[in-house]
Amino acid sequence: MRILIVEDSQVDAELIEREIQKVLPECTFQQVETEEAFLNALDEFKPDIIISDYMMPLFDGLTALKLTLEKTPLTPFIIVTGSVNEDTAVECMKAGATNYVIKQSLKRLGPAVLHAIEEKKIRIERLKAEEELCNAYFSEATLRMILSESLENIRLEEILQKTLNMIITVPWITFEPMGSIFLVEDEKDVLVLKAQINLPEALKKSHTYVPFGKYLCGQAALTQQIQYMNFYDGQFNVIYKEISPCAQYAIPIVSGGKTLGVINVFMKEGHVRDEKEENFLLNVANTLASIIMRKKAEERIDYLAYYDELTGLPNRNLFIDRIKHGIERAERTSKIVAVLIMDIDNFKSINDIYGNEAGDSVLKEVAERFSNAIRRGDTVARLGNDEFGIALFDIADSKNVVSVMEKILNYVCSPLSINNNEIALTFGTGISLYPLDSENQEGLLKKANLALVTAKKEGRKNYKFYTEELNVKASEFLSMERNMYYAIKNKEFLLHYQPYWDINTKKMVGMEALMRWQSKDMGLVSPGKFISVLEDTGMIIDVGEWILRTAIRQVKEWQNKEYPVLPVSVNLSLVQFKRKNLVDMFNSIIREYGYYPSLLTIEITESAFMQDIEYTSSVLRKLKDIGVSISIDDFGTGYSSLAHLKRFPIDNLKIDTTFIRDMVKDPDSASIVIAIINMAHTLNLKTIAEGIETEEQLNILRLLRCDMGQGYYLSKPFPAEEIEKLLKQ
Repeated sequence: MRILIVEDSQVDAELIEREIQKVLPECTFQQVETEEAFLNALDEFKPDIIISDYMMPLFDGLTALKLTLEKTPLTPFIIVTGSVNEDTAVECMKAGATNYVIKQSLKRLGPAVLHAIEEKKIRIERLKAEEELCNAYFSEATLRMILSESLENIRLEEILQKTLNMIITVPWITFEPMGSIFLVEDEKDVLVLKAQINLPEALKKSHTYVPFGKYLCGQAALTQQIQYMNFYDGQFNVIYKEISPCAQYAIPIVSGGKTLGVINVFMKEGHVRDEKEENFLLNVANTLASIIMRKKAEERIDYLAYYDELTGLPNRNLFIDRIKHGIERAERTSKIVAVLIMDIDNFKSINDIYGNEAGDSVLKEVAERFSNAIRRGDTVARLGNDEFGIALFDIADSKNVVSVMEKILNYVCSPLSINNNEIALTFGTGISLYPLDSENQEGLLKKANLALVTAKKEGRKNYKFYTEELNVKASEFLSMERNMYYAIKNKEFLLHYQPYWDINTKKMVGMEALMRWQSKDMGLVSPGKFISVLEDTGMIIDVGEWILRTAIRQVKEWQNKEYPVLPVSVNLSLVQFKRKNLVDMFNSIIREYGYYPSLLTIEITESAFMQDIEYTSSVLRKLKDIGVSISIDDFGTGYSSLAHLKRFPIDNLKIDTTFIRDMVKDPDSASIVIAIINMAHTLNLKTIAEGIETEEQLNILRLLRCDMGQGYYLSKPFPAEEIEKLLKQ
């Protein structure tokens, strides 16, 4: 796939490439920013799709669009800009752009590209069908008239009826004034009567539905060969008292080896079969085949414009349109419109565990349940992968929204069975209200999305109403996302290492690699300020691999200098932990540096452990097989039990800093620390106390037989050169 990017900003071009590679990992990019370079690229690079900025110093998107339409009109052209307003967007679409995407919403670019590619395929199929029509158009005046009628904005059944009229009135063939046309519809191997002239009632009744192989038309459908008989007999069960003796042609309508229908026409009894007649009728059938395929392609384009292919629900376009009409009605009635955006909790796990086919089955079942659960007059739509939208209209009081939502979810969330596996469903939900939150459909969708993001962050089965505070946080998030992109690009991340110590001997026994951001504007920034943004955007995948690689390379360097060998631990986020290639990535880097796996410890939080017990156990065992150690970080803050811990191949429990800080004054915290240490020792696990800040805390932990400690009282995190000084000592 060749993608041409018309963009004067290298940074924006790279952002565009990254979004597209999420959906099309194997594609080639070329960037241009002048008209001359663009024309050369059209001729030499021959792009499959063009992504263009709207306004640039040396060139502009509308000019690029005009040149594209002149040279390669089938090439999809998507405007991507940060400054487009509604009037400009309409101008672009009227000029022939396939789509437009705001740079602040680049996540839409990937789906827009996929949709443009699919639409291009459909357009090409449509053009091929029209080419076939044009080839047949000039053969006979009748065929030209059929084609002419077919190009009108009329239903297919009307075209078939007019075609039948034209056939039987051809002056050079003596057809009887009677005939019929059948099509194959939803039920395979069954002909459905779609057009007829002068068929007797008995014949219409018996021929409404004709199985393949029955009657002469059924034989034509089955064999895909012209069938002819010059008089009625019992051979095809076609003896009717209602019609005079006559001959009959049954001509199959075929495309791509598939029977689409049959034309039935009648002649005088004893008529002699004629090759010229058959060629004409075959041309008509071929012409109709092209018309049928084109009409189906047009129907498919129309359908995909407003409906989701997998579930049959309205898509985002139709959802927005229905919200718009709901708002117009609410303006007159002073009622409330509620927009709910719902996302299936942990849907990715369903795909990972049961497969994509099972995931699709879940989506179709959920769609059907939503359709059955909503009130009459409300709308449900599929907006994305596992994201659904519901528009509630004519709400009298905002308090009623929650009760309506809960009734819907109570119906939808009952467990469903997929491949003999029972799957429990929960949803995160974001809610916005007209006119409180926005007075237009786009605003309501945006704000419901912001509320959904907050609901998902707070765990499963949550819902949130939009508030203005969410909008501020979203702006802050986008700003930090940009900062993170540049931090990765400019290599502004670095590692500090915080030792942990044997509490009894006070010897350094290991260290934890901790990421820092050396910001040009804010100085040295701790990960608490930015790590959640890396996780939410998926950038943590690349950054996490960099951390692992850097830490291993550093320890290997110390080994080569013959400093004392100490294990290093790296933190693993839930996003990283769910990656299918996680174990392979660890194995590859360890082998690349010739590193001893026993000198590497992986830390993952207790809450991440408990997301999926079976998956966690499987991944940890594969990591243990490599030879690395496993620590549960922030232990005591989750919901793991002794039974759970026994299932995991872990080595250390890191007691959360909250309990260490409070245990001196809070008996409950002290009891938790005692319980964790005793439980760990029962399972032959080591304990590491996090956040030791005072000598009193250290002494208590020593009395409780905690194995190791970490915190500012013992040592703060240091850059590598400072750690090297400690190792020399």
